[in-house]
Amino acid sequence: MRINTFYKYKAINKYTLDSLKNKYFYYSRQEQLDDPFDMYTPVDTLKTDEEIKELFRRDPETAALHTIDSYKKRQKASETDERYHSKFLEVNQMFHVLCLTPIYDNDAMWALYADNYKGIAIGYKANVDNNYYISLGTKRPIINQRQFLLKQEKERFYENPDLRIVLNPVIYDISKLKKFNPLMSDPNEMLENIYIKKSLWSFEKEYRSVIISPWHRYEDLKIYYPDNVITEIIFGYKTSEEDIKIVIELIRNNYENFSKIKFYKAVPNRNKFFIEKKTLKIIK
Repeated sequence: MRINTFYKYKAINKYTLDSLKNKYFYYSRQEQLDDPFDMYTPVDTLKTDEEIKELFRRDPETAALHTIDSYKKRQKASETDERYHSKFLEVNQMFHVLCLTPIYDNDAMWALYADNYKGIAIGYKANVDNNYYISLGTKRPIINQRQFLLKQEKERFYENPDLRIVLNPVIYDISKLKKFNPLMSDPNEMLENIYIKKSLWSFEKEYRSVIISPWHRYEDLKIYYPDNVITEIIFGYKTSEEDIKIVIELIRNNYENFSKIKFYKAVPNRNKFFIEKKTLKIIK
């Protein structure tokens, strides 16, 4: 079934309001994610003397520092050495991820990510060709995009020449993770790990966009979008009337397509045990 809308569950706070007002997606770094194993590449060990000899042949510096036995001991120690794994984690900080889902009625995500039904789920228009994507406008040369963003006083930004956010589904099966191996022929295979998570997170049905930017290591990364990207806002059934009013007025004052954006409330059907999306009547 074709996906028409992707959702982001969020608490209503100054960060959410700022992203709505200034119209950007915030891309999280690996260290900011809930899952400590997310986007991490496990390390494989060389099992035989022949493999270690081949490594020594390829890497004379390692060969000069170790014998076969000492290298085996080093590998064994590295399995539990946090300093060793921290090197991989440091590299991972150049990976920035936007996590979205095609479902708006997931109990766990309303509880975990939307302040226990006191927050919102923002709906974004989905497009599809070979992959699902969110369009950021008409494609234009990178120099024009730079001028466009600078005029809006966006001093630090990530340049996206295709002006689209490509979304790929997450695979919930860590047996498919590609382990780092000093003898692997193509290290780029490890990039597939970006889209693999443990099965316990499968309730999210996540699609993600990943940007690799060494220039934003340990820094915020934001992608700005045009007004028509947002198609709906869903409030939790516990969202206060004050917060509902704040969000609606913010959208009214900052989005030219306000009249086309739909507003709903996520309400539990206690008899049938599912979340219903009920329309909020808004004076346009």
